[in-house]
Amino acid sequence: MNSKTLGSIILFSVIILVLGGCTEDQIIFIPEIEEASIDIEDGLSADEINSIAVIEYEDFLANGGVPSEEAINQGQCVYVSVPLFMQRDERWCDQSLGHNWDGAATIGQSNGQLTCLAMIYKKWGYNSDPQILNDWYFHGQAHYLFSHSGNGDLLRFPEALHYPGAVRQYRDIQAHEIFRKLLLGQPVIANITFGEVDSHFVIIFAFDGQRFWVKDPIRGTVRLYGAANSDRSFRIYGY
Repeated sequence: MNSKTLGSIILFSVIILVLGGCTEDQIIFIPEIEEASIDIEDGLSADEINSIAVIEYEDFLANGGVPSEEAINQGQCVYVSVPLFMQRDERWCDQSLGHNWDGAATIGQSNGQLTCLAMIYKKWGYNSDPQILNDWYFHGQAHYLFSHSGNGDLLRFPEALHYPGAVRQYRDIQAHEIFRKLLLGQPVIANITFGEVDSHFVIIFAFDGQRFWVKDPIRGTVRLYGAANSDRSFRIYGY
């Protein structure tokens, strides 16, 4: 890890997506917050991310914060209920992903991001699973969530934020805000390094006092692992 990454609080990018009852002509604007910035070359390890959360949790308790009864019953200090979808579920694992011009990409092979997004929409009460989002037809366009460039199997913004017909604003936040968002019931989609895969997506949904817990569309429910690269965003979907 480069020495530039070390500090009392290490910052990295996170994006918030606001799920609200807006019409397509309305956008919720969130004021930008001035934050100090630190150059990060090599990204953050899971241990570094978790150490930030420990500091936030200790401050929370010191200021009179009390974990919810639901969190305590779940064996975690902070807990946000999120359904679990697996990208390799036999119902959709072999389905062609997006436009898939070369015929090589499937949901099971290629898209934890789509699966995580489906979990979040399902949490907020929308009719959603990876297959439904993959096939979503909007404004006369099939596979509306996906770019036409390249192989046509990459999710694009802001198109993905229209589902199911409302515009949702998103903005960058910092690492030390993840714990606070969980306290508000807002799960985080994290883009991390996983084995030999340098871009994998999981949902941070809980914190046990030492480590974040994630819903992983490949491994299921596990503690946070891998590294979060500074050039790969963390995103919060939904409130």
